[in-house]
This record gives sequence, structure tokens and C-alpha cells, in this order.
Amino acid sequence: MLPPFGLQVPNSDVAQPPTEARDVSDSTKLKQYRAKRTEWLRWYKFDKDEPNNIQGQIIRMVFLDMSYRMLTKPRGESPQNVNIAARNGLLAHVLDLGYVANQVLAIRRLLDARHDTVSLQRL
Repeated sequence: MLPPFGLQVPNSDVAQPPTEARDVSDSTKLKQYRAKRTEWLRWYKFDKDEPNNIQGQIIRMVFLDMSYRMLTKPRGESPQNVNIAARNGLLAHVLDLGYVANQVLAIRRLLDARHDTVSLQRL
């Protein structure tokens, strides 16, 4: 079996080898890196109780995009003589504005570089 790699979260039951046992020139930097990596994985990893993790933000963006597309698909595919709610001007306008606003805000949040946010830019 391969050891964890990339963004996989290391098993918390398995103790990491001491930094002195590694072939590194600076064990304090390795300790700092391990602490940062744990923090970064916590930012990324989906957790339903943490609303600001990166994976959760991306999942919400995709879900809203799919929902919008399902709600607006009948607008363009049904015959013009069929009277459906999706063609209601006010409803279509509100759906379109809400979709655009949510996606723009989600992208801005993911690209935010402030020190107090969890974002792709900081990760």
C-alpha cells in the first residue's frame, strides 16, 4: 500500500516520524512545514461544520451552477407557444441576477488574499 501523498490527510492515529529521524538539514523548518501543511489541509478538506473550507466553497458553487442550469433549461428548450413559469420576465431576471451575484462572490472569496480568510490565494 502506498503512503499518503498530495492533499491526502495523514492518518491521525499514525504518529509522524520525529524530525530528527529524517534526512533534512533543518529540522525546525520541517516542523514548521508540517504545522502549515496540517493547517492548509484543514482549510481545504470538506467539513460540513466549517462553512469556509475551500472544498465546501467549490461544492456550493457547482451545486448552485447545476441548480441554475436546471431551472433555466426549460426557458430555451420548450416551444414558444407553451406558457411556463421559467419565461416569466421577473422570475428569469431574479434567477439570472442571483446566479451571477452568487458566482461572482464565490470566485472573489476563493481569490481573496487577506490574512483573515480561507482562500485559494492564501493556500
